Amino acid sequence: MLKINSVLVFVVGLLLALYVMLVIVAMAFSHKFSADMAAALSLISALVSALVIAELAVTEPGEAPVGRLFIAGPPIQGGLIQTVTMVYIVAWLITGLASLLYGWFNPGALEPIRTLGKAWLGTAIASGYAYFRVKPDK
Repeated sequence: MLKINSVLVFVVGLLLALYVMLVIVAMAFSHKFSADMAAALSLISALVSALVIAELAVTEPGEAPVGRLFIAGPPIQGGLIQTVTMVYIVAWLITGLASLLYGWFNPGALEPIRTLGKAWLGTAIASGYAYFRVKPDK
């Protein structure tokens, strides 16, 4: 079980690192940002956002995300997964907000980063709905 979790943590960490790197390259080194990088950014940002929404959807309102993992397994394993998940959510928030603000305040910014910022805003709102269990009145 620990080996599977280690591989999963590695893959999830690699995805997050690629996501952050692509956002930084798009903002700081736009002349080096290629069409392939734009496609990768689109795909990886969707995967990262899906993981964040899934985590927030299963977290009870008022509880910290991944708090339930303290009772799910051994302390070392649960602590590692909790740390990775919190880093994931915080990195997603920072890079998404940075993309949104960068696109708003820099009209000449690359289209992929402007699109990412707008998509992130919608996803952040959906995450809030999932976390706080907002439902329409019937």
